[in-house]
Amino acid sequence: MSSSRVSRRRAAGLSLVALIVTLLTSVGVATAAQAADMSKFQPGNIISDAVFFNPNTMGQNEIQNFLDQKGTACSGSMCLKNYETTVPSKAADAYCSGYATGGTETAARIIDRVAKSCTINPQVLLVILQKEQGLVTKTNATEAVYTKAMGFRCTDSAACEPQYAGFGNQVYHAARRFQEYTKNPSFNWIKVGQVNQIRYHPNEACGTAPVHIANQATAGLYYYTPYQPNAAAIQAGAGTGDACSSYGNRNFYRYFTDWFGNPGGPFTDVPPWHTFVSQITWLSQQKITSGYADGSFRPGQPVLREQMAAFLYRFEHDGANPTASGQPSGFTDVSSQHVFKEHIVWLAGSDITTGYADGSFRPGQPVLREQMAAFLYRLAGSPPVTDLPTTSPFKDVSTQHEFYKEIVWMSRTGVTTGYDDGSFRPGQPVLREQMAAFLYRVDQEGL
Repeated sequence: MSSSRVSRRRAAGLSLVALIVTLLTSVGVATAAQAADMSKFQPGNIISDAVFFNPNTMGQNEIQNFLDQKGTACSGSMCLKNYETTVPSKAADAYCSGYATGGTETAARIIDRVAKSCTINPQVLLVILQKEQGLVTKTNATEAVYTKAMGFRCTDSAACEPQYAGFGNQVYHAARRFQEYTKNPSFNWIKVGQVNQIRYHPNEACGTAPVHIANQATAGLYYYTPYQPNAAAIQAGAGTGDACSSYGNRNFYRYFTDWFGNPGGPFTDVPPWHTFVSQITWLSQQKITSGYADGSFRPGQPVLREQMAAFLYRFEHDGANPTASGQPSGFTDVSSQHVFKEHIVWLAGSDITTGYADGSFRPGQPVLREQMAAFLYRLAGSPPVTDLPTTSPFKDVSTQHEFYKEIVWMSRTGVTTGYDDGSFRPGQPVLREQMAAFLYRVDQEGL
């Protein structure tokens, strides 16, 4: 394994909820924001884990620029773009890495530092500030509004608990609580991956509806604001629904989409409810792929051999591309002008592939699942595979299969579990969505 991948894994903390702690500091969630289409609101998958728990979507300067843009109508020291305060020091714990008081700090700096300490997307913090108090765009804020900025341990009719009062305390403790929802086993009444009965409104007479909670981020939003919008709230868009309407999670989705784009990830054809949205988002945020020029990822298309060479190179080199070497490819069908020539040269030089017996690489052909097993095994350094089972873990992979050892390695390490019917389907092409999942698991398992 390369040292760069070791560093990346350490930065990510090897935690599912922190699966996107990239080395870059300003990777955006989407190519462009767009007005929220509320018909696409999914109550069980409001935002992906990959987006919610990514602290590096914006840095302090980007946050400040965003506040300046949204606060153009506001002037004075009580505008969020101009607001300054002190934050009491916070000790590190299982949820955040702490906060050392830094004297008087701007709101943008506080949001940036808290996002990094608690491994949460600063865009999420900005959206909660807006949905709770309208602070991002408010032109007449008072200190009382800042005291309950995130609505954490506060009510509309009562003061906040003293230890949570004040802008810095509110931002820090709200961010910390989202990690606590994930890591503290006492938060167990919303079941991720299961159907939960979620209320529409504080008034019990408004009833509940079943919601399949797809991920931890969405569960966290329901712990924080325990109501789903009803049909009237959705149909109202930014307006008012009926007596049983609630708006917190509707407005979270609406503001996030309006300001930052798809909360499910960076691609137009990977919705937040996609099975592999977290892994595909991770692939993008690690700069392993930027998708296609039209903004799509095309998850159901096969991975071509030339694309695979580029993915594996960037995976090993923190998203970087190789510099031109002038070295011939060594393959009869890969010219010196081929867009992925240098990636292919690296792949061959790393003994991940030798190509075909006729001297070709066949860059435009799909990668088969059996071939991907071999490529990933070699990428991991061809580790020993002892005690090969005499019965194959997959019903369609013989113990005499050319890549039996490599496929067993993929199964044992958890890189793949195969299909529900017990097959591996070695001769089928690897789909782009599957490639994202394979690489993510290789990285997280430290292979």
